[in-house]
Amino acid sequence: MQIDKKDSVSQLQLVPQMIANQAAHHPERIALASDSEQLTYGELDLHAKRLANYLRSLGAGPDILIAICLERSPQFVVAALAVMQSGAAYLPMDLTHPAERLRFIIKNAGVSLLITQSEYVNSFADLDLRIIGLDGEKEMILTSEPESGFWQRFKNSLIAPIVPEMLL
Repeated sequence: MQIDKKDSVSQLQLVPQMIANQAAHHPERIALASDSEQLTYGELDLHAKRLANYLRSLGAGPDILIAICLERSPQFVVAALAVMQSGAAYLPMDLTHPAERLRFIIKNAGVSLLITQSEYVNSFADLDLRIIGLDGEKEMILTSEPESGFWQRFKNSLIAPIVPEMLL
């Protein structure tokens, strides 16, 4: 049996599309849970779309790399999904590494934006990039009107689409 790669690639659903589909059909189902927080698919999709719109207002899009320096939490997943929805790529940063190592990685990777918490902003203040302290910019993000389907405009032009198997 021969597999037609063009046909199978065209049927792939990208992660933002999969989450949007779940949010549309089952918005009340739990998507993420931690010890202190849980998000339904509807909440996950809404939070990610608002953050994605905010990121786009700061220049996020194709060919832009955004570092995510957050603890492993539902908030990290929202940020990663938002970056994908904005059309940018994300670089996950491990907060257990020394700040000097994280700054080195960010500089060498050519990161344009950094998503983190306010408590870590000063660790990266010397870098030449836009730092987004999620808790400090919460009002601006919450008032950002979510735009659905933005990423669909360019998904066919992606060199390597992000599929769930690649995230693990």
